[in-house]
Amino acid sequence: MLCEALEIVEGKQDIGLFLSAEGRPLLKVPHGLDCSGLSPTAVFSLLYRMFAVFRRTGHGERIMAARDGVERHGKGGAQAAGKGAGFVDMLAFDELFDEVDPRSIVSLHAHPGMTSAQDVQRLDRHLSRALFDEGDIPYLDRVPGMRRTMGLGKQAIVGLYCFLARDFYQHLLQVDLQCAWGSFFRDGIALAEDFQHRYLATDDSLYLGDAEQIKHCRERLSHLLWRIDRQATPRDATYCRLHDALARYLQGASSVEQAPGLVWGVQGFWAVWESMCLCHALAENADTTVHNCDFEHLPRGVCGPRDMARWQGAQRLVFSRNHLHRRPDLVVNAGERWRVVDFKYYPQPLWQRPKEKEDEPPTKEERDFTNLEIYALLLRCHLSATAAGEPPIALEMWLPGRAFEVHALEATPAWDPPLSVHLLQTRVLLERYANLYQSMALRSEAAAFNRRSPAPVP
Repeated sequence: MLCEALEIVEGKQDIGLFLSAEGRPLLKVPHGLDCSGLSPTAVFSLLYRMFAVFRRTGHGERIMAARDGVERHGKGGAQAAGKGAGFVDMLAFDELFDEVDPRSIVSLHAHPGMTSAQDVQRLDRHLSRALFDEGDIPYLDRVPGMRRTMGLGKQAIVGLYCFLARDFYQHLLQVDLQCAWGSFFRDGIALAEDFQHRYLATDDSLYLGDAEQIKHCRERLSHLLWRIDRQATPRDATYCRLHDALARYLQGASSVEQAPGLVWGVQGFWAVWESMCLCHALAENADTTVHNCDFEHLPRGVCGPRDMARWQGAQRLVFSRNHLHRRPDLVVNAGERWRVVDFKYYPQPLWQRPKEKEDEPPTKEERDFTNLEIYALLLRCHLSATAAGEPPIALEMWLPGRAFEVHALEATPAWDPPLSVHLLQTRVLLERYANLYQSMALRSEAAAFNRRSPAPVP
C-alpha cells in the first residue's frame, strides 16, 4: 500500500480506509481534523493508534458490533439497527498487529537440549554421563540432542510475521518497536533481520519506495508465504489463523479492487468521539471534580474501579428515575458551579434548537436537546433537596471543530440553565487520544512483568 498516494477527505460516520467506485484509495478522517502539515502516512498512523486504543474499551454487544475478521458475530446488537459502531478489517491489520501476542507464536525450532530419546549410534560420546552396573552396562537418563518444539510449523512463518510487523510499526505507524512488542522486541528484530537476510533484499518494504518496488515486494512475500504453507506440516488451528491473516494482509489490496467501500476502519464514529472527549475531560479536570460520567467507552487503564463505582453510584442517585437509567456523558462539580456536558458528533454545529414538526417523530437532534434539558432538571431537583441554596448549572455541547470556540445559544425565551456549544480541536483530542497507545502498551508490559516476577518474601 503506497500511503503517500492516499487521498485525504473528510468523512461522516464511517472513518478509515475506503475504496471509491473509481478504484481510488481514500483515507476518510473525522470532522474538523486539520491535516495541514501531516503526510498521509502520519494521518494513517494517528487513525490506527486511535482505533487501537478504542478497541481496548470494554464495549458491550448492546452498543458495539463484533469486529469484522476479529470477533465472532453474535445475535446482532445496536449495529444491526444502524445505531451502534462496528469495525471493518479486510486487511487483517488488527489480527496481526494488535490482537496477536508475538510471544505466543511458536514454530518448529530445532535447538540443542536434553532429551530422553537415546541415539544408540552415538552412545559412545556420552559414556562420561552414564552409570554402570556390575556388568559394565551403561545407563543414561538424559543425553544432549536435538529437541523439537511443535507449534506453527516452519520457523519461516514466524520470521515472515516479524518482518511484516517491523515494517508496519517502523515505516507506517512510525512508533517504537519496544512500545509495540514490549520485551519481545529484541527477539522480534533478530527474527525479522534473519528472515530478510535469507529471502529478501535489504531495501524491501511494503511502505517505502515507489509503486513498482512495493508491488514487487508484495509479490515476493506472497510467494514466500505460499512456499511456507506447502512445507508446513502439520497445520493446526493456530497456524491456519495466522496464515489466513497474513494472506489477507498481503493479498487484500488486489482482492478488494472489485468491491468499493470501507476496507479498514470504524462504522459509527460517534462512539470514538465520545471516548476521545471523555479522556480529554478527565485529563483537564481533577478526579474529585467529576461527579459522574458515562464511562462505557473509556479505554481500560485510564481510571480505576473505585472511580467507576463512585461515578455509577452518583449517576443512579441523581439521574435514575421513573424506570429509566439516564446516563449523561459528563457532570462536573467545579466548586460553586455545576456543568452538564453532552458529547455530540455533528457534521455541522447547531446554533439554535431544532424546530419540532407536527405529525413527525422527533429527530435525533431534537432528542439530544430534550435529554440535556432533562439532565439539568434532574440535577437541579437533586441539588435543591441536598445542597444549601441552589448552585448555578451550565449546559454544554462538545462538537468537533478545527479551532476552539465557545458560542452561547441565544433564544427567546432564554435557556435556563444557559446552554453553550463548544467546538473542540479535533486534531488536539485525536493526538492526545492516540498517544494512549504507547502508555497502554507500557502498562500492559509492566503488568505482565509483575505477573512473571516472584512475590517478595516477607
